[in-house]
Amino acid sequence: MTQQNDDLLTILQLEESEVSMEDYCGSSYLRWEEKVATPKLRALGYEVIQWRSANSDSFGPLVRAVEVKKDGAKRTLFYG
Repeated sequence: MTQQNDDLLTILQLEESEVSMEDYCGSSYLRWEEKVATPKLRALGYEVIQWRSANSDSFGPLVRAVEVKKDGAKRTLFYG
């Protein structure tokens, strides 16, 4: 059985240095999800089902999650 990596940056084949912290973790995270991550996921053959906060505090999201589907299999990917 192959273990799946649920790290979004790994799936997107992005290095942390390629991701603007303002876009990725700052107040523009929704724009990053819409303009960067979602198109890359679709290009890799994933259907994006839903973005959501997986863990947050009073300052906002600490970990974000996206539910995706590919080849009939659903999985949840995380970043943050």
